Amino acid sequence: MSMKKGRPVALFTFVQAMGLCAMVIVAVTILAGVIIPVCGSLITAAQEGGSDIGNMLLILLTVTGVGACLMWLLLEFVLMCGRVKKETAFTAANVRALGRIVLAFVIGGVFMLLLGKPMMDWLLLGMRGFRSPVWWLLPAFVAWTAALLVRAIQVLLKRAVDMQNESDLTV
Repeated sequence: MSMKKGRPVALFTFVQAMGLCAMVIVAVTILAGVIIPVCGSLITAAQEGGSDIGNMLLILLTVTGVGACLMWLLLEFVLMCGRVKKETAFTAANVRALGRIVLAFVIGGVFMLLLGKPMMDWLLLGMRGFRSPVWWLLPAFVAWTAALLVRAIQVLLKRAVDMQNESDLTV
């Protein structure tokens, strides 16, 4: 492992590997844990003439949407880490990548509004003290809070890029 400017080069490779592992985990969980079982239930319900088809389609749509947003923001994160590894951290491409990560969090939060109530009811099953109507807003609130934090970092990075460009022009 070589050293550049006091930090190991392999550090960003490890972060990228962790991002790729997270992408695989999200994809497998969404596909094997939700999409395949719900599709199987949809086929069974359609054959039996069940009335839960609308609810199952809503769950399938929202989980697929949340999964797609997670995959999108993880991909942007891995690509951004690659640019940072090449020592091009303060670039307009990274500012745009952070903007796309913010958008993915916001869209994921919208999907979580649809999925929040059944998900939180399932997670808090048996905990009578926590069965407040407000708890279903928690997943969307967490996603939007993350979007705000990443947006603040994006604004700071944009200012750093502008300052770097001004500095390059004056030298």
